[in-house]
Amino acid sequence: MLVALSVTFLAALTFATPASAGNGPPWGTIVNHTGRHLGGAHFGHGKSECKIWNKYEDRRYAPTKMACDIDTIDPHTTTGTFDDMDGVTVRTSGYYYVRFYFVYSSTTSGSTHMTSYHKAHENVWTKFPGNGTANCYSGTHAKCTITVVY
Repeated sequence: MLVALSVTFLAALTFATPASAGNGPPWGTIVNHTGRHLGGAHFGHGKSECKIWNKYEDRRYAPTKMACDIDTIDPHTTTGTFDDMDGVTVRTSGYYYVRFYFVYSSTTSGSTHMTSYHKAHENVWTKFPGNGTANCYSGTHAKCTITVVY
């Protein structure tokens, strides 16, 4: 009986879904659909210094620098199951394009807003909110859409 209860409890912990499960994990995620290596960053601590073009985590140009830890995101992989990311960049190819897709939940207006693409240089970071998901796709230059659910 105790073993059955333990297994049931463990299964409940393992398969429990967060409130935002329908929108992806409750932390920052990078999904790399490209054949390139991308950079993922954790801001606010670390041994490196990252140049960020949008310190307010949206489409506004507001450059800043922050301490950071940097990870390499391999081609055709995701960080969604194991790591919380705060920013994304392309490591090679000169520059990349990024836009934001804001989804306002039904508790507000139920509306969405897609920004136009912003051209960012390689190794210059795009900062995104804690629950944002950056989906990056191949082209002549990578294009990333960061989805943020409010």
